[in-house]
Amino acid sequence: MNQRVSLSFLLLVLFCLGGCAREQKEARSTEKEIADFSGEWEIKEGLVSLNQEGDRVSGTLTVNDRDRTVITIQGTVHGNRLNFLWHIPRGGTR
Repeated sequence: MNQRVSLSFLLLVLFCLGGCAREQKEARSTEKEIADFSGEWEIKEGLVSLNQEGDRVSGTLTVNDRDRTVITIQGTVHGNRLNFLWHIPRGGTR
């Protein structure tokens, strides 16, 4: 009886570990996927337009000001996060 319980317990543990490994593998593949930031959004300051190729993002923010200033955006996607810099034509880069 003891051996049957041990064998049943071992099979249960192996089954659970197999499921955990599969979940970890799926989580890792999800982390490697990158979010899609392409599209257009109206925000308080103006219109944001982004294009994405792979993990590279570029685009513009057309500001709702008298001059309709166009700010350029360049960035890189890491998972579901976009890191970017913007360039204001009248000044420096942020």
